[in-house]
Amino acid sequence: MVMDASPAAAPLAAAGALAGPVVDGVSALDCSPQGLAAFSSGCAVSVVDLASMQLVHTLVAPPPLADRLAGAAGAAEAAGVVVPVTAARFKPGGLDRDLAHLSSLQLAAGDRAGRVAVWEVVREEVDRWLLPDRALEQGGGGGAVGSVDAVEWVLGRPWLLAVLHASCAAVVWDLTSSSAATASPATAATASPRVIWRYDGSASATGELLVSLAPDHHDPRRLCVHGSKGLVLALHVALGGAGKGGVGGTGGGGSSGGVAGKERSVSIKSTTLQLPLPEGSGGGASASVIACAFAPHTRDLLYALMPRDIVCYDLHFGCAVASSAVPRSLARLTRLLLPPSSDVLYCLHADGKLSMWQRKPGRQLYVIRTVEPLVPLPGTAPPSPGILAAVLWPQPFREAQLVLQAVPATTPRPNGSLGGGVAAGVSAHGVSSCQVVCVSDDCKLWHWLASTSPTAGGQGAQGDAEKGEGGEGGARGGRGSGEGGGGAGEGSAGEGASGAGDGVEVSMKLELLGMFHGFSSAPTTLSVPAPSLFSCVPGLSTATGSLPAAAVPLVAVATQEGSIELVDTAVHAIAASFHLHDSMVRGVRWLGNTRLVSFSFTEAKGGGYENRVLVTCIRSGESRPFRQLQQPDKSPMRGLRASPSGRYLLILFRDAPAEVWAMTRTPQMLRSLALPFTVMEWALPPVHSPTLLDPHSATQRQMHDDDFPSSPTSAALLAATPRSASDPIESFAFALVNGSLGVFELRGKRVRDFRS
Repeated sequence: MVMDASPAAAPLAAAGALAGPVVDGVSALDCSPQGLAAFSSGCAVSVVDLASMQLVHTLVAPPPLADRLAGAAGAAEAAGVVVPVTAARFKPGGLDRDLAHLSSLQLAAGDRAGRVAVWEVVREEVDRWLLPDRALEQGGGGGAVGSVDAVEWVLGRPWLLAVLHASCAAVVWDLTSSSAATASPATAATASPRVIWRYDGSASATGELLVSLAPDHHDPRRLCVHGSKGLVLALHVALGGAGKGGVGGTGGGGSSGGVAGKERSVSIKSTTLQLPLPEGSGGGASASVIACAFAPHTRDLLYALMPRDIVCYDLHFGCAVASSAVPRSLARLTRLLLPPSSDVLYCLHADGKLSMWQRKPGRQLYVIRTVEPLVPLPGTAPPSPGILAAVLWPQPFREAQLVLQAVPATTPRPNGSLGGGVAAGVSAHGVSSCQVVCVSDDCKLWHWLASTSPTAGGQGAQGDAEKGEGGEGGARGGRGSGEGGGGAGEGSAGEGASGAGDGVEVSMKLELLGMFHGFSSAPTTLSVPAPSLFSCVPGLSTATGSLPAAAVPLVAVATQEGSIELVDTAVHAIAASFHLHDSMVRGVRWLGNTRLVSFSFTEAKGGGYENRVLVTCIRSGESRPFRQLQQPDKSPMRGLRASPSGRYLLILFRDAPAEVWAMTRTPQMLRSLALPFTVMEWALPPVHSPTLLDPHSATQRQMHDDDFPSSPTSAALLAATPRSASDPIESFAFALVNGSLGVFELRGKRVRDFRS
């Protein structure tokens, strides 16, 4: 019996991964108080450090079929399936109540297939899987569980996870149920937690869509599920002794559910509210609710975001307190951002702009003050990218906690008071600030500082128009308060139309703190600079023949949208981006270590192909086309092959002769080769001086001491280089369709067959 003594192949481990691109315009975003931002791009979640804007972790989930089907058949069937991540939320910090499982950095991420993965971010491993079929089995109801729209953490023992599926079902999971807690470490990731509450909106009579999950900042045990027509399901987690477990809330609100163990019992009590909706801004039917959020400064105060209105509700009385309208000149609202300060709020518009609203003194009516774009407008032809998601970094809350913990309760203040302090993010001069993090559809993460300060004078004509719109909203807000029986004690409709003269007007200023760059579209090809012994010889390496090529950890990646991204492999980040072509980049090659050559082609209207070849300097960003013809080519380009020194370039066509170019300052075509190439490769030319190959020679020691020689000593070394080395010979080998092999030599501007 013959034994195979060949060693087994070692498994390959990725050194790092980059973000992008965004799939179908879907991206989830969340920030942790520790200064980490997690955003999704396709089936992966990228975790970025906001302080350095560097990628620290990449969480890639397996395809939907890979976690259910075992073996090669399941992996083959799941190949090519891209399921974008649609929701993500960091687990709140602090020590868990369960001391047997110390807290760690966890992230819940849901995808379009209905799965929810609870990630251990540091280890980049999935700790728990919440599968949609198990939600149906344990929920005890019918219907279907679709894409995950939102996830939120609710304080239980220690934490529960609420999941919103496909705008029709809401599920609350107990991650530390008995089945999961008693599982062995080997099966901990596959042990399924239990569903303790479920609401099926498709089974209700109204068929109202569920739009968002809103956690209560004042009571982390409280969560509200909101519908598009004013439905509010208020959930409250009750912790008690052991009791009878079960699943409740299936099919409607007003019921409760719980799961019991030997030492603990978690139950959820839900109540149903129906909030009145104001009429649409344009009149007619009532507007639909997009999202809801609790006020961080007042209990039982809920903000409902609509396309053209911001409505404030008092849940204690179940009535609308005030309504603020969006000016007709602005785009519709898509997201609501509530800073810790109660005097301002921020709204994201459909056109990617951020608006700042100021609250009137003593009321819950807000008036718009400033509108700024979150993405700088480009100066080129491509349209401005859109904003997919935006959140506030909860750093002010963390700073306030640290300050209060560091200051003793009995420390006297300058005014004689004890304890207390200024609200987080607000200075003594009335200037407040918060940090906004947003992700755009070109897979860029933007980190902004939004600061508000009192204005010196009044506003212009646009501000007066916006003030008038705010007056209309205030009038509607006054009517809503009157109908609710004065739940919050707001002013009358006359006060709503009085403008903003009651307080000091503020303005907003945006300052860009950093940006993280991902792939805006799918990569098509890449090129890696490959330094060699020949490239380290002075006078032979670069296209100019004056400096040796230094090893740079840059990889040029071409994309479908026509851009070239330079990836720094040392830090796993995109160092520079060049939008060069109007169509997909078909090929890219390095010319030395400072220039790139790339090509693309499109079909001409009258027949043929328009081949576009560009040379780009990565230092200056300047790009120049060459090989510009009056008539389209009969065949498209097939590829580029650059010589090791970057002096020469071979352009291959599909059914046309190849072209040899000298890549000088002004590229020149040297020869056309009408040969049916099947494959070709450049070879290193011979080195004539033996001293140049001796690593112990004085020349080599000087080269290693100075990567970029510019001293008189290096100039003398270049002058002492042999004549044959200053005018090198480069060659490439090729194979033809009939199997013939050959070699061409290039020296200066001469191209000849090796046999001649």
